[in-house]
Amino acid sequence: MLSIHDNSEDSKHLCDYEDYDENASDAADWSDESSDLEEDERSEEEGVSVSEEADGANPSKDNEDRTLVEVPPSHVTFLDIQAQFESQWQRTPVPPKVHKIYSITCSKQHIAKFDRYQAEVGQRIGLANRNIVRYWHGTTRACRVGDNSSRLNPCSSRDCSLCSIMKWSYNLPVRKAYARFGSGIYTSSTSSKAFDYHRELGGSKYGALLLNEVVAGNPLCLTDSCPDFTQLPSGYDSVQVIPGRSLVYDEYVVYTEAAIRPVYLVLCK
Repeated sequence: MLSIHDNSEDSKHLCDYEDYDENASDAADWSDESSDLEEDERSEEEGVSVSEEADGANPSKDNEDRTLVEVPPSHVTFLDIQAQFESQWQRTPVPPKVHKIYSITCSKQHIAKFDRYQAEVGQRIGLANRNIVRYWHGTTRACRVGDNSSRLNPCSSRDCSLCSIMKWSYNLPVRKAYARFGSGIYTSSTSSKAFDYHRELGGSKYGALLLNEVVAGNPLCLTDSCPDFTQLPSGYDSVQVIPGRSLVYDEYVVYTEAAIRPVYLVLCK
């Protein structure tokens, strides 16, 4: 049975980070400044074979190169994301120090699909400009992309879920043995929660997290696990997990690939 939380403040979940400026992600503003950053020493070559993870997307026919764009530490976008990471860390000791932040450009096809979906949902619920939230996702990195300013190209290994997501965005996972809210794409506003799911199998000394844009739409708010959940009721666009009872941290779950896209890679230590 679904345990539904009645949240009358519908706008609260839609503005978890009200100062977010979508236009601040324009890479052109950083190109000159980032070129002056001091590069770290090059480390060993990437390429470690690891087990495949279900949330990594499969390559498509779109083979265009996708180079990460470094956000300079003094840029307002870096400071904005750093503040979000630190303020949303809910565990002791203190959060890791943010090392580098990169802007991600995934496939043009997915960006177009995301924009269409966001517009459709926004028009339906009457929140055309306020139905996107920024949430965290942790996954497996089998390389050292982003460790320093010379490593800007996501790797091609199908075993590296992080790079697959950065290039092609997310794929809905196959049915797993157990998932609290069924086979969806899971994110959280709690950075420490997402950090629990990151794995570094490429020998990096840094932890990697993805900051994503998620189309919230009209969320179904749940307070208990529902592993047999397979389909949203009519009129709902996502699941918002409310902490309490057996659930310690919030989560956001979407059940369509069009509802999410990765926008920043954050490395920390």
